[in-house]
Amino acid sequence: MTYVDRLSSYWGGPSVAAAIGVPGYAADTKYNVINLAFILYYGTADAASVWANPLGFMESGNNPFGKTPDEIRAAWKKLYGDHNTKIMVSAFGATENPTSAGYDPVSYCRKLAQFVVDNNLDGLDLDWEDNVAMNNGIGEDWLIKCTQSAREVIPKGQYLLTHAPQAPYFKGKPKYPNGGYVTINNAVGDLIDWYNVQFYNQGDTTYDTYELLFIDAKYGEWSGTAVAQIAAKGVPLNKIVVGKPVTTSDASNTGWVPASSLHNWAAQAATDINWTAGLMDWQWSSDNKGVFLNTYLDG
Repeated sequence: MTYVDRLSSYWGGPSVAAAIGVPGYAADTKYNVINLAFILYYGTADAASVWANPLGFMESGNNPFGKTPDEIRAAWKKLYGDHNTKIMVSAFGATENPTSAGYDPVSYCRKLAQFVVDNNLDGLDLDWEDNVAMNNGIGEDWLIKCTQSAREVIPKGQYLLTHAPQAPYFKGKPKYPNGGYVTINNAVGDLIDWYNVQFYNQGDTTYDTYELLFIDAKYGEWSGTAVAQIAAKGVPLNKIVVGKPVTTSDASNTGWVPASSLHNWAAQAATDINWTAGLMDWQWSSDNKGVFLNTYLDG
């Protein structure tokens, strides 16, 4: 699975469709989940804006998809579905800190979920990165209420609901006074389909060898947050999706790993710890031909 943030084109029907990975217009890839980034408190941005207002990106006479936003979204949704690809919207991202900002988790997350329903999407991804709130022990309750409220609108089994936590959030106590994502998983993990865990941009905890990523993150501030160590804290292995940047420029600091290495490590982790949850990468614009994903899958 992947995230679409920056776009290769913001104008013209076929080129915009290609920019958000619509099958038949984008290159044929093996991505099975696409997250459009981002939906925020005051509206949509970047790729999510295309889905929210597709007519605003269509050139007159160059729109084969439909005359109304609903028709265009339905046409795109069918193409994704025919390709066995789920299309979702991702909320928050690194630029919004909704808990610290004081946004009400119940009303806000119901609104996010209603956007999914109203705009013919397969689900919602919560990319919450409000570090100050987690450090202060208020992120857990906010995200628990957010998850519960979203599920009131997008029931499990009918829609997907995923989270995209930074790997350090699974550090638990005493680093996080209220337990971080360990507490969240214990409370509402049954409502979350999987976690797109960000094993990158975490400073001196690098997650850049097989052992450090899958077995024992034993160095740096965020030690104890490798895949097996997260699972030992109660998170099902089949929900721990490994997130990695496609290129070194897609990461702000550490964590990049060549796709060929990830391929080998995934095979080893399947044997060593029975991990088969798969890969999330950031971001589509750096792999819109699917080369990184193909290398991860096939070696």
